Amino acid sequence: MTTAQKFKHTNAFRRTAAIALLCGLAAGLSGCDQGGTVPQALAEAQAKMLSVTAGGVAAPPGERRKVYQSVVSSLQSEASSLEGVSQQTAFALMGEAQAGLAQLRLLEASEQAQAAASELSRMRVLGAEFASHTARAAAMRTGDSGADLDRLAGEAQRVASEIEQSRIDREGVLAQIAQLNRRAQEQGDQGRAIRAEEAQIRERAIRAGSQERAELTERAHGVSRRAAQHERAASDLLAQAEVLRPELRNAEIRLEQLRALSAQLEKTKSEIEGERRRRLDDAQIAQNAADGAMRALTESLATLRTQLETGFEAASSDAIRAYEQAIGTLRRAAQGNSAATRLALGAAQQGLGDAQRQRATIFEQGVMTLAFLAELPGRPGVAGDAGAFADALRAKAGEASRAAGAAYGDSAASLRSGAGRVTGDAKATVDRAVESLEALAASLKGETPAPAPTEPTEPTEPAETDDEPAGLDDDMGG
Repeated sequence: MTTAQKFKHTNAFRRTAAIALLCGLAAGLSGCDQGGTVPQALAEAQAKMLSVTAGGVAAPPGERRKVYQSVVSSLQSEASSLEGVSQQTAFALMGEAQAGLAQLRLLEASEQAQAAASELSRMRVLGAEFASHTARAAAMRTGDSGADLDRLAGEAQRVASEIEQSRIDREGVLAQIAQLNRRAQEQGDQGRAIRAEEAQIRERAIRAGSQERAELTERAHGVSRRAAQHERAASDLLAQAEVLRPELRNAEIRLEQLRALSAQLEKTKSEIEGERRRRLDDAQIAQNAADGAMRALTESLATLRTQLETGFEAASSDAIRAYEQAIGTLRRAAQGNSAATRLALGAAQQGLGDAQRQRATIFEQGVMTLAFLAELPGRPGVAGDAGAFADALRAKAGEASRAAGAAYGDSAASLRSGAGRVTGDAKATVDRAVESLEALAASLKGETPAPAPTEPTEPTEPAETDDEPAGLDDDMGG
């Protein structure tokens, strides 16, 4: 799969996750209302979940973690004493809180992944420097350095190709961030417009008689819920843009390093051509530089091993376990046949796929870099260690890629199942997400995705009311 295709898929997946989480929160208490008084624990839990995105701005990670942990703690003891719709709602809210905790752990894993990616980039630069200085030293020791100059030219051409690819990658990430910010602005504008409408209704209610005031107040509540949906969507989109910023910074660092390396290669070529008479002295200087690069490379390899095995893998495994726990809880909530809960389940399964794909991606990057080191000229001592490490990472990358494909397939199935209770633009969005997830799952498995069915798995589409999110049935009982 090309980089552009990955970006296209990622946009669709993140958009679906935001919709599913919004639908899940909207579904929780409205289903309880049908059975009578809302249990206080559920009302408090939903209020806490909404508080972390008050005003359309996501709370800091530490505050969100406290809220999610509080919701999980309170509902774990409360859910067993509830029945029917109330119990399903409790599991839905608890599952979404667990998914929120999983997302925070995935962000922590992303920080570890960024550190490992930076070290991999440094290793490639060090390896290229070793190759460059080794070639220079060999050239200086011979009467005719033409062949070695040809090798340097080949290396410079390879670096130039990598610079162009890195530039394309950086532009792709910038485009993603710009698109997410634009969509967040649109959602925020819609939310503010609806809030203005709510304010007008409430102002009218103040001057109205008691009966009309009650009707206007109820209408204002409905408008407020609509505004909250757009505010949460804007918050989620901004959070997604922030997740991409470390990736953008890493791409910029990579581009800077490659440009520096390209300049170094050009400088080396000029020096070889202009200093032939002092080639023996230069040969020793180049050899010293190559030795220094190799020492740094040996240290970097040890650092990378520590970063991956005790840093990234531990954080990634925590995120995966957290998503699996959230999925288990949401599966219990989904027994009530709620479309909203199925969409939330699909979002959590997508999060699990993202966590597994993150593992596969960083391991694949490691394989590429380590394979490059294993083929360094002269087969230095680090080459054997790099080759063995590459083999181990290759196996882990394959396992994570297969797990990601399975998770994306499960997510697509859950979203498709919930799509039967979704209408309008929301259904079109879910259908597009299903197609993207199925395509990605198939690509990770090396398969050709089957065509999407023309009819939803559940053809019944309930009528909407003014108090429901557009296109979604809130009934926890399905």
